Amino acid sequence: MAELLDILGRLQRITAPVALATVLQGERAGVRRILAPEAGTGEELDGATRAVMAAGRPQLLPTGELVEPVVPGRLPPWMHFCAQLLRRGETGVLATVGRVSGDLAYAVGDRFAYDARHHGLLPMDGRFSLELQRACDAARASGGPAWRRFELPSGSLDMALEPFRAVPAVILAAGASRRLGRPKQLVRLGGESLLRRAARAALAGCAPVLVVLGCRAEEMAPELEGLAVTPVLNAAWEEGMASSIRAGLRALPQGAEAVLFLVCDQVAVDGALVGRLLEVRRDHPEAVIACGYAGARGTPSVFPARCFGQLLELRGDRGARDLLGDAVEVPFPAGDQDVDLPGHLPDLT
Repeated sequence: MAELLDILGRLQRITAPVALATVLQGERAGVRRILAPEAGTGEELDGATRAVMAAGRPQLLPTGELVEPVVPGRLPPWMHFCAQLLRRGETGVLATVGRVSGDLAYAVGDRFAYDARHHGLLPMDGRFSLELQRACDAARASGGPAWRRFELPSGSLDMALEPFRAVPAVILAAGASRRLGRPKQLVRLGGESLLRRAARAALAGCAPVLVVLGCRAEEMAPELEGLAVTPVLNAAWEEGMASSIRAGLRALPQGAEAVLFLVCDQVAVDGALVGRLLEVRRDHPEAVIACGYAGARGTPSVFPARCFGQLLELRGDRGARDLLGDAVEVPFPAGDQDVDLPGHLPDLT
């Protein structure tokens, strides 16, 4: 589901109209892509896509892709709903409907579905809803995406079913920055605080995003305004990083299968790195995954649920480094560019 999370993040940052393509058949059913060079794909818009954007209506292309226009600041309603599910850490299935008129897509959670035609919620009951729920359960169990045809009184309905489970992130930002002599969370790079930069990077691929605050928390909170993150207060922040790890874990949504930990002063961390870590996790769901730099492993790092007990036992200021010995390593040469000492600040404000 990393593809959808990545595209959601990019669509929320677009500044020019683009087209969103949904593959409706074959092995890639349900995988979306953005058809616009402005969005970083490097693909030229073909005539059919330009026509879709000019008309403002979805269109089924001969390639088997359903293309719908997207304008800045206005995601398709079904994507808004899917984003809400992801931010809450819900399990669900994105069910894309293979026809141009009528229902274009459903985002299906464990308890309700989003009706793209009426822009409302459908409880997961009734004959059709029960059949849809069973198909979604099967897609989730198989890992999907899968293609499914439903026979309804009004005709057949083809759906591409793609399961998702969001990975939550915890940003560890409760410390006092004693060696730096000022709150590193509020140090600015490119006009933006390091705390806000870290939150935006996490939001590019994770949901929900929890930000653990402690020292001078009242000064940090305004930096998160307007972002879909949840502040978590760590009253024991003076103990060290382990207390923030515990606070973040205790605030995770029930049933979380993994967690991504970040700190706010690694200035090279961005959404692309978060995406790479999540891609590696998809191939190694039970492994610890950590970034490799300066001859060691460290944050950002991903821990599966089997490690939560060990993480909750951590104490002091050492963090989780001792649990990274067998981690799958993701190279991140710039990972040692941090803000710990005053000498690290020349290019920052």
